[in-house]
Amino acid sequence: MAAGAFTLAGLAYMQRLEADRQRSIAVTNEVRARDQESVAVTERDRAQKNLIKEARTASHWRAEQSAGALTKEPGEGDPVTAMLIALEGLPDQRADDEFLRTRPFVPEVFAALHGAMTWPREFRESKLLSGSLDEIFSAEFSPDGTLILTASDDKIARLWRKGATGTWASIGMFLGHEGRVTRGDFSPDGTKVLTASADKTARLWAKSSDGAWATVAVLKGHEGSVNSAVFSPDGTRILTASADNTAQLWVNGSDGAWTTVAVLKGHESYLTSAVFSPDGTRILTASWDKTARLWDAWHMQEALIGRAKVATPRCLTTEQRSALHLSGPAPAWCEAMQKWPYNAHSLANMHFEEGRFRAAVAEYERALDQKPAALKETEKVELAPRLAKAHETIAWYAFLDATLRAKPADDLAGEALTSATKAVELAPEVSNGYCIRGQIYLALGQVNKAIFDLDRAFALGADGSGAYLAHGRAKETMGDREAAIADYRKALANNAPSGYAKYAQGQARERLSALGDPTQP
Repeated sequence: MAAGAFTLAGLAYMQRLEADRQRSIAVTNEVRARDQESVAVTERDRAQKNLIKEARTASHWRAEQSAGALTKEPGEGDPVTAMLIALEGLPDQRADDEFLRTRPFVPEVFAALHGAMTWPREFRESKLLSGSLDEIFSAEFSPDGTLILTASDDKIARLWRKGATGTWASIGMFLGHEGRVTRGDFSPDGTKVLTASADKTARLWAKSSDGAWATVAVLKGHEGSVNSAVFSPDGTRILTASADNTAQLWVNGSDGAWTTVAVLKGHESYLTSAVFSPDGTRILTASWDKTARLWDAWHMQEALIGRAKVATPRCLTTEQRSALHLSGPAPAWCEAMQKWPYNAHSLANMHFEEGRFRAAVAEYERALDQKPAALKETEKVELAPRLAKAHETIAWYAFLDATLRAKPADDLAGEALTSATKAVELAPEVSNGYCIRGQIYLALGQVNKAIFDLDRAFALGADGSGAYLAHGRAKETMGDREAAIADYRKALANNAPSGYAKYAQGQARERLSALGDPTQP
């Protein structure tokens, strides 16, 4: 009895030891797993850093390549190629590819893009605007570009318009300031004018009922010369910069009066200018204290990228991308924005030459659907026959597939017949479309339509063995033995048949023998 109890106690003890050992193993495995996970995280971080480093290095190279596409002499550089190279080195927030969206932002590439965008493209004769009695401190275009506003030391702002002879003439003066006018600005809609003056005021002008410009508000509050006055992008606010070292933000209250709602202090010398960011939420000031101050985060990267995409007339070809060591396909925006050589017309030609006829049809139709202004007249003339040829090829291959492989004729009633009909509609004076459609009609049992199309094809110059075979079969179906024999003989008249013509001649011989034609052995 005692021995049995002792044995059970020993067994229990051994089980506890085994449980402790298993727990120890589990703890060890957990620690090892955490260590392995930590190592994996470290490796991922290292790989990510290396990827970013490589991308940053590549972007720096793009900056050098972009700069290299420009030369010091205007007219010798290639700003379009420079823009396209720079775009390859900047993050594109609208791209589908994650890498393109998250690519590091390298200021040198941004600077290269900006340089390409501002590279002089042409030189035009300047037009002289004279009439002020003293120095002109600023000159501004109206939003629609039809008017110019100048501000001068003679206390007058002037409005200019281009006449029928091409000469710019003064059409109005803004009188009222008691000191030199330092700046003039149009409202975004062009219906108002803002002037700044050394008399410590800014004036808001609008047209009266008689068409004359009149002061509608005088903005007083600065203690020094007002050196700049501009509208916000939406025209609801005004920003002034002064020699009193401050900028002031003005709004139009419910009572119609313009009131200062913010005074921007911090500069240690007088301000030369103050401007709004494009979205109107940030302000930038410049001063003689050798600083510019940013009163909120101001960033124009995406806006510049968008403008560059619109401005460039083309994209890099596959060969150019390879020469510049740009991997992967062209950016998706090239096709989306219909830039050469990825516009619909160019893509269609490429697909056609490489035998991708359905893709060619899709691109040709997309090109034809564009507004007429988007295509040159010569392109429109060229597109229709090439699209017809693509439809012919699709229909012909479908007909051959059904004929030579003995497939059901009903298969031709879909894409094949539709494509042949489109070919006829696009090129009604070309025989091929009628010839192919006529043979498809015959295969579908529509004999009268087949004869009509084939007769039209012959009238336009068709003389292929396949066409005469089809015409003969149609005549034979209608009971006209003599006409059928005549067509079959014409099918054999081709002395150098190839491809389908050989097949057609073999079929014509069989039909002539079946009809008892004496010319056949």
